[in-house]
Amino acid sequence: SSGQLHYAVNGGAYTTIAMTETSPNDYDAVLPAFPCSSLVEFFVSAEEAVEGRYYDPADTSQPHFAIVAAAQSMVFEDDFETDKGWIGQGLWGRGTPTGGGGDHGGPDPSAAFEGSNVYGYNLNGDYEAGLDETHLTSPAFDCSGGFGTRLRFMRWLGVEKPLYDHAYIKVSTDGVNWTIVWENAVEVYDGAWVPVEYDLSSIVDGHTTVYLRFTMGEADSYWEYCGWNIDNLSIASYECEAGPDGDGDGIADVIDNCELVYNPLQEDADGDDIGDVCDDCTDTDADGYGNPGYAENTCSVDNCPDTSNADQTDSSGDGVGDACCCIGTRGNVQLVPSCNPADQGVDVGDLTNLIDHLFITFTPVCCPAEADIVFEPGPGPVVIDVGDLTAMIDHFFINFPPLVDCP
Repeated sequence: SSGQLHYAVNGGAYTTIAMTETSPNDYDAVLPAFPCSSLVEFFVSAEEAVEGRYYDPADTSQPHFAIVAAAQSMVFEDDFETDKGWIGQGLWGRGTPTGGGGDHGGPDPSAAFEGSNVYGYNLNGDYEAGLDETHLTSPAFDCSGGFGTRLRFMRWLGVEKPLYDHAYIKVSTDGVNWTIVWENAVEVYDGAWVPVEYDLSSIVDGHTTVYLRFTMGEADSYWEYCGWNIDNLSIASYECEAGPDGDGDGIADVIDNCELVYNPLQEDADGDDIGDVCDDCTDTDADGYGNPGYAENTCSVDNCPDTSNADQTDSSGDGVGDACCCIGTRGNVQLVPSCNPADQGVDVGDLTNLIDHLFITFTPVCCPAEADIVFEPGPGPVVIDVGDLTAMIDHFFINFPPLVDCP
């Protein structure tokens, strides 16, 4: 109960409010209403029993943020599967990356983040030695209709530290004068697709004609890296006019996760952007079976809603899927019908249950794989026999060998 949310509005002082745990590891904090276009910066914290209070992000001078708006609109987006009019100099090209280069810092990707194509500098390898600034320039787009304009894309970049080589992102509102949005302050060698986001608002908001530019170079005559690779680019801004609200729940249709049914809290248990009140299958673990208790579900009810188990195996026939039952350490023995998800430890009670299962009432166990004790994991049938009893006695009273984790 020590979770706290710390927030500040438009650069003001931070306010701290308590968070309430609504379900395991889910917390709510209620904020006051803010004017549209406000910038809310925030971080969270919680008390750890020994080490004190922890923060996320750890560097609270670089907080998370949210923008208060009624809607978000897409200004420009490009997955580079078609030609939308970018102009590239030198070795800039649109196509499928080949995984080439990597003389220093690692090679280009061997595939796009999504689809087939990216825009990159030399799709077949590294940038050249002694390279002058070489640009990739977007078509013009209009940023006059919203505020808080932001650039997002997937990046795979390799460039030596700026004492020697350079990479830039720039924007212009006239195609002549360019403002640097980002430049490499250190050596960069991604080695994987990285999501990045940059705030363009102070430069482009309110302008009808905006250009975006990626620049490779200058570079010295020594080490070469793989250079720019760009995919799934979007530029979006925010709006204060929300538009129609068909169900009258205070959430504009354009952002309502169920625009035809009143749902002001926008509950979405499985995070699929379809509100629980109209979701055909509220499926938290994404295995094709729905969470119990959701009346709109047209899919079959999941016998283990928090663990993906598309086969719905239930060895004991107790209505609890094996994926939920087999949760402790190998050797944890639970008798049907008393499968207890809270019992994850191996103790003398498990020894008692095993004796009962083998010699007294012969009650079946809840998760047979868990009671089959082996010291060398590997394929084979699940067999619960006197050998398992011997192993457990050895574990508790004789040589104290550990039990292999339940897979």
